[in-house]
Amino acid sequence: MSVPSTALSDDERKARGRNGSRGARDPPNPMSPLTVKECAAILKVNPKTVYEGIRKGQIPAIRVSKLFLIPRPVFERMLRDGAAGTEAA
Repeated sequence: MSVPSTALSDDERKARGRNGSRGARDPPNPMSPLTVKECAAILKVNPKTVYEGIRKGQIPAIRVSKLFLIPRPVFERMLRDGAAGTEAA
C-alpha cells in the first residue's frame, strides 16, 4: 500500500505545529500580547500567581472571553521599572 503524496512526514508535521501553519515556530512579535502561561514562565512562578497579580491589579491584563492577555510592552516596562509593591523595606 502506498502513502499518498499529500501526506506529511513526521518532521514536516512537527515543523508546522498544531494549527498547521509553517510559521508556528517563528519568534514572537514584540508587540504581541503574552498569555498567563508565558508570563508565569518569564517570572518563574505558577500561573495561579499571575492570575492573583492580575486580580490585585499588579499585572495589567486584558480579558478576552475567558482568556487574559498581558500587553507585552507594558509587561516588559513593568519588569524593567520594578513591579508595583516591591519597594525596599
